[in-house]
Amino acid sequence: MKNSAHTSTKLIRISSALLLTGAVALTPSVAQHGKDMPVNITSISTRRTAQGGVVTLSADTPLNKTQTWQDAEGFHVTLPYAGQSPVKGGAGVKVRRVGNSLEVVVPVRAGASVMVQPRFNHLDLVVNGDAGFASSARMPAWSSPFNPLPSC
Repeated sequence: MKNSAHTSTKLIRISSALLLTGAVALTPSVAQHGKDMPVNITSISTRRTAQGGVVTLSADTPLNKTQTWQDAEGFHVTLPYAGQSPVKGGAGVKVRRVGNSLEVVVPVRAGASVMVQPRFNHLDLVVNGDAGFASSARMPAWSSPFNPLPSC
């Protein structure tokens, strides 16, 4: 009798552990959803410096998941899980939606260097080198932060 009670208890424990493991595996992670909250760009401003210029992206949440690269078109910043950001670029800066991401393209001359300086919910793109920005991008001292995107 002792042996069957011990076996039953063991079987109940194993079954409970399997059910709990299955339930946890099938339940969406609350923490994961919190990490993927949409980021909304609230402003894009530009300013000239003696070495080139600075483009500042501001958002309503931290900008810690950005992806960057540079090609012939310019310096790209992609923000995954971007919400409906109420901005568009100025001074030659392009803003476009790519899937559920928002892409910002800063036109820079070939050979110009771009340094990314993250600051919580701001991202400064410091462009140095041969005037920094492409000649097609006339940078005013400051550009308007709110230029609505066309609705999708």
